Amino acid sequence: MPNFCSAYGCSNTSAKANCKEKGISFHHFPLNDKNRLKQWLVKMKRKNFKPATYDRLCSEHFCDADFEYQPFTNRRGLKKTAIPTKFCFTTVETPARRRTSYKFGSGIVQRDKSETETSSKEEKSTQTNDILINHLLAEIERLKTENAGLKTDMKKFDLTPDNLDD
Repeated sequence: MPNFCSAYGCSNTSAKANCKEKGISFHHFPLNDKNRLKQWLVKMKRKNFKPATYDRLCSEHFCDADFEYQPFTNRRGLKKTAIPTKFCFTTVETPARRRTSYKFGSGIVQRDKSETETSSKEEKSTQTNDILINHLLAEIERLKTENAGLKTDMKKFDLTPDNLDD
């Protein structure tokens, strides 16, 4: 079963060849250490995220100093005091454009309603929903900002819907 990184925007999985080549490892959340778990969740900035036993973070979110060599396994392991610090929360600014058509619900998230659905499928769907919600909230904020700017421009030029010509 492949491991998936739970960080927002991170697409690392243990199934990807380039992740294996880079030596990316996946680490459990410190569920037994509540203080450290809280620090991890604060650094991740994911609202309402409650990690389960199968959730992981990849090594890309930790500094080299957070790892220690484990001589018996010949691997590097995460220190018990490690806190993830490397996350990419920046939003990409795209130029405003008008859309001519919209597609709603096509291929975004489709739930399998069969009784044989596994918990890993549910978790992937939940992660996909979280990411989709965050993207949609960011788009709403961008549109609100754009709308406020357009209203300001209308006031500058004394434009009202009544005196606009087609």
